[in-house]
Amino acid sequence: MDYIDQLKEVDVTGIEPTAQVTGLVNAWREDVVEYCDTEIREAALSQAPEIEEHQVKVKRILE
Repeated sequence: MDYIDQLKEVDVTGIEPTAQVTGLVNAWREDVVEYCDTEIREAALSQAPEIEEHQVKVKRILE
């Protein structure tokens, strides 16, 4: 916590707030369903801890 207090003492006048500095941008694409071979799909699903209606079942996330 002392280190954070030291950072609060730094003069940042004239410095723009920055979230990231690499120039990285989001790359969006259309969400398209692609069908795969049944054998491949079943092999992937067999690794899931829980399956429901041919889908991986996960815990509900509450906001």
